[in-house]
Amino acid sequence: MKSLLAIGECMLELRSATDNTFYRGYAGDTYNSAIYAKRWANGLNVAFCSALGTDAISNDMMKQWQAHSIDCSLVLREPTRLPGIYAISIDDQGERSFDYWRNQSAATQLLPLLADAGGADFIGQHTIVYVSGISFAILNDTDKQSFLDLLQALRSTGTKIAYDPNYRARMWRDVNHASTWNDKVYEHTDIAFPGLEDHNALYQHQDQTEIQHHLEQKGVSEVIIKCDEDGVFAYENSTLATHQPFVPAPSQVDSTAAGDSFAGTYLAARLDDSTIEQSVKAAMGVARMVVQHRGAIMPLDAYTQFKSSFQETE
Repeated sequence: MKSLLAIGECMLELRSATDNTFYRGYAGDTYNSAIYAKRWANGLNVAFCSALGTDAISNDMMKQWQAHSIDCSLVLREPTRLPGIYAISIDDQGERSFDYWRNQSAATQLLPLLADAGGADFIGQHTIVYVSGISFAILNDTDKQSFLDLLQALRSTGTKIAYDPNYRARMWRDVNHASTWNDKVYEHTDIAFPGLEDHNALYQHQDQTEIQHHLEQKGVSEVIIKCDEDGVFAYENSTLATHQPFVPAPSQVDSTAAGDSFAGTYLAARLDDSTIEQSVKAAMGVARMVVQHRGAIMPLDAYTQFKSSFQETE
């Protein structure tokens, strides 16, 4: 059976319900992608590898993952640590900003825990392993290198590595630190989801051709470039496979998880034998729907209705 493994962090999400109360949820970039991958291809085995504490919130978080039919067999426990927390602020245009409490989270200890558990042997064989720049950013540099070694070991067994740089400047020492590590990950990547905004900040790239050339030099074979209002450009083996124009959502309530849902849907569609063009269209459709709802994970009933309608028109 084909399988997708996402590696990273899930946090306690706080977003305003009223002036004095918050809605509590659970979210994190690669975890969000795992949820949307499972929703798009329900028959796909989708697993999440992370570290949690042994506290009540960690236990409830695990139950929530399982309720979404995510395989949690690769989740490790660190009894002295707690999950990270983030709070979302949304402006009038639906753009979000975040405040984080994550430096001492259990997920920052994932690599030492994985090493103790057996590393690549513990993780086992998966069709695709998906990671992000945030998966790396929360780690110290020693653990970042251990993560690269792990990806190399997984790739040597035939697993494809998918990567979204998902650049967050405040999580890195400086832009050179971020771009150096980002390039190291690209050298171990088969499928990449670079965004023009991220690459402009990291490398001063001005358009999709500069991004594609950069990733071609790193050996990335499947490149899905998100260029904001210029749409999405997808390349396979350095050849343009499709360009899909940007279609704005009727209204943007909250842009949280737009990119995460895009990546998860794309990977699920590819694993479900869709073409690159079909996968990009599906990913863009889901992302367009996600931004019309608050929070990272949109309501299942609204998602199900959208998916049914989308598939009928394709």
